[in-house]
Amino acid sequence: MPIDIVTPMRVGVVLTLAVAVGFGVSLVGRDRLWTTLTGRFIYGIPWGSLVVVTGVFAFYLFAQSGLHHWDDPVTLAFRNWAYLYPTGMVTSGFAHASPSHLLGNMLATVVLAPLAEFIWGHYPHQRQRTVHGPADTDPPSTPAPAEFDGERGEETIPGGNRKNDAIPEGERREESNLGGNRDAESTPRPESSSAASPRWYDRPVIRALVIFPGIVLIVSLVTSLYALGWSLGFSGTVFAFLGFVLLRYPIPTAVALLVVSLVNTLVTVLAQPILTATAEAGPPAPPGWAGVNVQAHLLGFLIGVSLALVLLWAREEQPDGPRLLLATVLVGIAQGLWQLSTTSGSTFIRYQALGVIFVLLLAILITYVTVAENVELSGWVPKLVRAFAALWIVATLVGAAGAVLLFDLTLLTMLALVAVVPAVVLPAVVLVVPDFTADWPVTTRRLLFASLVVLIVVIALPSAVGNAIDMADDSIPDGAVAVEDYHVSYAENVSHGRTGGNNSGLIVVSEDRYVWSVAVTADRLEHDGEATVPVGGVGWRETVDANRTSWSVLGNDSVYAVDLETDDEMVRSFTSESSEAAVDLAGNRMALAPGDEEFTVTVTRDGETVESVPIPAVNETVTAGNVEFKTTEDDGKTALIATVEDSRIQIAEKD
Repeated sequence: MPIDIVTPMRVGVVLTLAVAVGFGVSLVGRDRLWTTLTGRFIYGIPWGSLVVVTGVFAFYLFAQSGLHHWDDPVTLAFRNWAYLYPTGMVTSGFAHASPSHLLGNMLATVVLAPLAEFIWGHYPHQRQRTVHGPADTDPPSTPAPAEFDGERGEETIPGGNRKNDAIPEGERREESNLGGNRDAESTPRPESSSAASPRWYDRPVIRALVIFPGIVLIVSLVTSLYALGWSLGFSGTVFAFLGFVLLRYPIPTAVALLVVSLVNTLVTVLAQPILTATAEAGPPAPPGWAGVNVQAHLLGFLIGVSLALVLLWAREEQPDGPRLLLATVLVGIAQGLWQLSTTSGSTFIRYQALGVIFVLLLAILITYVTVAENVELSGWVPKLVRAFAALWIVATLVGAAGAVLLFDLTLLTMLALVAVVPAVVLPAVVLVVPDFTADWPVTTRRLLFASLVVLIVVIALPSAVGNAIDMADDSIPDGAVAVEDYHVSYAENVSHGRTGGNNSGLIVVSEDRYVWSVAVTADRLEHDGEATVPVGGVGWRETVDANRTSWSVLGNDSVYAVDLETDDEMVRSFTSESSEAAVDLAGNRMALAPGDEEFTVTVTRDGETVESVPIPAVNETVTAGNVEFKTTEDDGKTALIATVEDSRIQIAEKD
């Protein structure tokens, strides 16, 4: 009886992890840890992060049918194919292509989202409290989050402007709290009017369960609308978490990425305690980095950085410049923001040196914008800046209106214009807002922030091109099977239905959804011999099974056919050209060809066709002219043997 060692190994990993966590808690101190968590979270729990993770998992399980088809979810319906396909535009930021894609993003979210929520907090940053008795529901005083980063940030102290450095170390630890405000523990202070009648958005439940998940939802929608390349996935929002946390806790954020790697390793080990692998050949495939959507990652990262800047400036907090610069470089390199690449046919190009230079310059820009002095500009400069911004807005709007009036734009192009115009005017809007409206004078900080917004817009705008491309006429290849609004077929060297260029493989087309995609490449289908293509929509799923039957012909190309099957029909979608064996058997030449239902072998003599017959079943024979054909099976290999009198030769073998 074999001994099961997998389960004990899993138990061992869990127990060892529990011991390590318990030991770590003992080092930190249970009271201190609890005080820290409850100082920011209701009951010490990051509720908003739980809502986000639960929502993404629920989308995968129910909308993408992952509950019943965990390893093979519906994905085609949830890509951002075009601005006229709102389902994809709204959902691509939450959908995932596979379990590994989902778990990778969710494990990173589990680490980074609570940190972002910790910075945001369930309690108003500058609220004032009175010390109450045991019935008090306010969180207790706790160490400032700057201590976790080894930094001493400024505190906003009611009634004064003292800095932390002016307070003795021991007194500072007792008086500081996670919100950056001192509690009057020795002398009770009356609550402010805002504390007595809190604004609705200051309520902890609203901050935890509405505002934080709401911001995550908005960021996911923005990355979906402006992600390049008909993508899907939550990674843009994950990078927004990363950028947001980085500005408040630079070095701990770099460490958090190691924690993400640790969690990934633990999940992998628990799922498969013992890994056995063998070397095996596979079909030609692009390099792994070619499938990484760096544009969406970079877009999400900079959105997170921008949100963090707004929050930190509002709280008059500032990270340590050298640490921020170092951490931004480490994070940018470690997370692959340098992997700028392009594709040209079957050639994949990665601009590695340019990518590293870009990350270094980006780190300098982010650090400079964050730590630069906030000097208010005076004289004619603010008026000039606002005038330029206003002119930019007017010129953009006039240009867009002129394009609509002068050119015969398609509906898709007009929607792309609608997406482009707000993005283009956004940097100018940041500058044109007058002082009396937002109490935001034109300062060096405001100009630098506008420059960062310009960079975000430049990164986002190329996505509008792909989303504005219409479907071509006759975009559905021959030999297609229909499933609702989808058409699946196998074709080789056909023009792409939207972007041009030639493509080969299992092709899925939905004109209603603006889908034209190679679901399985021809090389992959040739290697595997079969494939399943899931199609569907929100909450429904059907599959199309593809089978490729092939015979390798002696000395020549293989012949093959591709059959597609659904619940309702089976169609021979594609047949290759015939192929003649490179052998002359007693003056006979023999060629194999796929037909509409079966493969045939044709005998020719002196260039004239003698006879065509179906390839016989295993251990059966047929005769064409004076040639006898027999199909044999030996050691799992099926071969076609041709015999003329005493001459016998194998002319083909089934793949």
